[in-house]
Amino acid sequence: MSWLSNAAAAIAKKSGQPVAWTMPLGLPAVQPYHKPQQRRVRTIFGKLSMLREMDADDESAVVDTLKQKSAFSPNYIHSLDSAHMMQTAVACRRRGLVFAAVHDSFWTHPSDVDQMNVLLRDEFVELHSEHLLEQLSASFRRDFPEVAWDSDPALALPRMGDLDLEEVKKSTYFFA
Repeated sequence: MSWLSNAAAAIAKKSGQPVAWTMPLGLPAVQPYHKPQQRRVRTIFGKLSMLREMDADDESAVVDTLKQKSAFSPNYIHSLDSAHMMQTAVACRRRGLVFAAVHDSFWTHPSDVDQMNVLLRDEFVELHSEHLLEQLSASFRRDFPEVAWDSDPALALPRMGDLDLEEVKKSTYFFA
């Protein structure tokens, strides 16, 4: 989480651009957080201050570095969750299972729950067996070269843990 936040802050500060990445499914994602601009308007009743939300296409839009930093970690994780959901939906379709979902709740017919449970775990392990942070870091280095990726210790990728992802397949309570 720290690395994701630090990377987002560095991108926003150094490039002046919002954080953008490609999800594991190949879909582009971007955080559209810009600082609203305040404008004073004189009226017959006095001066009023108005806040105007900025459109990313507006040339005067300034990236909100704090919002980029605080939002990136959950947004990136949600993008992984959505990739997992789509991979699970495709796997269910290939097996002839009905798949339905709302946010992070997945459903099928009661008679197919056991099969879906296996697919959920298999697709999770497949997705997370990729070196996702290394891939993200490589894309950031390519897309945001103005960031000092190698000289800032806060931007060094965290060490990989020792979790055996195959253990997920044995977990009774892996997914609700």
